[in-house]
Amino acid sequence: MDDDMDSFGHDLFDDIHRHFFGHAFMFDDEPDDFGFFGIPHHADAQRKRPRYTRGTSSRSAGFAPGFTSTPPKPPPTLLTPEEAKRLFGQYNKQWLALAPIDSRIPYPTRGLHAPALVARDTLWAPTISAHPATWSEETVMQANAQAFFLNVVGLTPQYSEAPGSGQVQMGYEKAKATTMQKEQLVAILKKEKMRWHSDKLGRRNNGRPGANEALQNDVRARAVFHAVCALMETTME
Repeated sequence: MDDDMDSFGHDLFDDIHRHFFGHAFMFDDEPDDFGFFGIPHHADAQRKRPRYTRGTSSRSAGFAPGFTSTPPKPPPTLLTPEEAKRLFGQYNKQWLALAPIDSRIPYPTRGLHAPALVARDTLWAPTISAHPATWSEETVMQANAQAFFLNVVGLTPQYSEAPGSGQVQMGYEKAKATTMQKEQLVAILKKEKMRWHSDKLGRRNNGRPGANEALQNDVRARAVFHAVCALMETTME
């Protein structure tokens, strides 16, 4: 038996043992990433696996959803300053040509006729939710009259909604109005206030006795007068 054991203790097996198990680097000095015979540890290999972050590709960078809001455009039927100035010249000329008792008065609107006061396609209110199509007829008539005079001096009508009631309020952007524009507007409105006063309209009776109550009570004429007074008050504030 001792002879058999001696045969396994031959120098050849010592060499083999030293070759596989005799080097410390195989165990003690081996890096943590590798185990027995250089086989990587599963957990550490996962930890050392390269990580990649997805950046913005050239396609996504070039096609990023950058939406630009297009500002609304006014309708082509809107009264322009050029048209208003031309109409205002005709409007004044007709008023000056009238006899004090003549009831055929021109109106401050396109065509210079009263029915045009109720037109809604001549109004534009992009800053409020209430579209002119939903406004009351009285509001529409006053808005058209004010827009006429504002455009004459180169000012743009501006609308807002009263908190709570939602009632449409009329005016213009005062910050952009020059002193000359305001002075011109006040001068125009003072004359218009006299023209559209109820007493003045009552005298336009075409030579008949008594006041022209039909013209005095005409809702369109009254709307113009109220529009003039309101715009005057706004301008003088």
